[in-house]
Amino acid sequence: MTLEPLQIKCVAREAGTSIRQLERKFVTTTGFTPKADYLEERLEQVHAIVRFTNLTLPEVALCRGIGSYATLSHNHKQRYRRTPACECAQMYPLEVRSLMRRRRLRPFVRFQ
Repeated sequence: MTLEPLQIKCVAREAGTSIRQLERKFVTTTGFTPKADYLEERLEQVHAIVRFTNLTLPEVALCRGIGSYATLSHNHKQRYRRTPACECAQMYPLEVRSLMRRRRLRPFVRFQ
């Protein structure tokens, strides 16, 4: 399932306000811009997907509405101080990752 990026103009239209007014109120309330908050939410989802599924990293970028793996990797590294690939490599040894990809298994399945 692919997630289309949320458009701020659509949110503003639904709220019955201008984009700029929505942004000002959002920053006043949360301390973040809508774009930064939305990116943070998607990065948290990506972080969970990387940890608990066997999707390839480009598939993760696509299903969370992030334009490319390069963009995903850059944003993930800024937020978590390491790339998604480094995170996968640290969590699972190479043999387990290759087995997971071949058999399309989820990481929390026991390997015997």
